[in-house]
Amino acid sequence: MDNNQKPIAIELRHLSLGFKGRELLTDVSARFRAGELTALLGRNGAGKSTLLRAIAGLNRDYSGDIVIEGSSSLTPRERARLIAYVATRRERLGEMTVGQLVALGRAPMTNWLGTLREADKEAVDEAIATVGLSELANRKVDSLSDGEAQRAMIARGIAQDTPIMLLDEPTSFLDLPSRETLACLLKDIALKGKTVIFTTHELELAQRYCDRIALIDSQRLLYGSPVEMAPLINKSFNLNLI
Repeated sequence: MDNNQKPIAIELRHLSLGFKGRELLTDVSARFRAGELTALLGRNGAGKSTLLRAIAGLNRDYSGDIVIEGSSSLTPRERARLIAYVATRRERLGEMTVGQLVALGRAPMTNWLGTLREADKEAVDEAIATVGLSELANRKVDSLSDGEAQRAMIARGIAQDTPIMLLDEPTSFLDLPSRETLACLLKDIALKGKTVIFTTHELELAQRYCDRIALIDSQRLLYGSPVEMAPLINKSFNLNLI
């Protein structure tokens, strides 16, 4: 299927977005389609995380519209069924195990008691296996290394099984081989028809694995294929790497 024929999962319409009184994006419009892996790039403080949080519904300090699967007015539960959001920040989770953390991703699909069905348990086990943590499923999250904890958070997002997955700096705390493995994983998730957007400073990974690259530069959101975006990235970062 031609990229322009893929369903639109996320649409930004004349979006202006700020943080602590500083405008980060001004009147930007963009479309993110199903089945595509997109890297969101920009210098530190450009607004990458702020934009991702706005799409996830965690930041409503903006003007314009963010349309998710055709709707700009979702309830929290509806949004949780459509979007999985994985943050970089490591949380202290006390006695919670990896399995219990990942099971939280199934909450939007359970009843009011939070009871896991057999299908939910299978989804949790599969998500843990996907990120290579099966042997650590019963370990407390607080006992994990930073890289292992990051993979556990990603597994929670996978277990949520939403059509859209947003990840804020998912390669943080990972060594180079693990970054490559994660990029392949995100690519595979997108190939299954999901919309995957992640913020990153890994320019080469973005260039090699992504279908699209979005770049925040001077309050604009520039968007295109890796080939189209290469000169714009070089100019924005004052580099000549890709």
